[in-house]
Amino acid sequence: MHPRQQIREAAKAMLLNQGPWLDRVYTNRMRALSQRPAQRSDRSQLPALVIYTRDEKAEIFNVAPREYKCVVDLVFEVIADSTDDVDIVLDDMAVLIERIMGRDDTIAETADDCVYSASQMTIIADGVERPIGAIAVTFQATYYRNAPDGPAEGAPDGGYNATLPEMTSVYVDYSLDNQQDDPRDRAQTHIEGLDQ
Repeated sequence: MHPRQQIREAAKAMLLNQGPWLDRVYTNRMRALSQRPAQRSDRSQLPALVIYTRDEKAEIFNVAPREYKCVVDLVFEVIADSTDDVDIVLDDMAVLIERIMGRDDTIAETADDCVYSASQMTIIADGVERPIGAIAVTFQATYYRNAPDGPAEGAPDGGYNATLPEMTSVYVDYSLDNQQDDPRDRAQTHIEGLDQ
């Protein structure tokens, strides 16, 4: 299982039945009601919480063996019925998410750290009789992962060959400080029989 999926599943477990969304906590972005106009009118499914990952940045943490430090946007999107006080309702749910996530900044040991980074509130009025409100609360989750090794799944001929052939000889041709323009003046080393 990819670390991003582990993070989403652990976050779901932390938030399940911990707020007014009850068991309506999803880790599939396609379940996000804000993305599905046909589902927006079903008020019995609100409030709902959708947890998904968005942008990820990575940098090399260790060169060999290759390990990456990754920072991914972990988004908690709450969709609620729009009432006169929808902004207050969404703010209250955002604070609840921040408190729950603040209790375990490792997200059940699936991340190295998790910090709040932004919120975006919207009112969705297209395609519905009565608007619904949504707030996306974004955290940045940091985790480390090794570069994939072995053949790529489904690659032709098993992907790449993970083992290199034995080195049997070395040929080196070099110029000291690039002073020997003529190849005949360059130092040369040729070594055979390294496999013996």
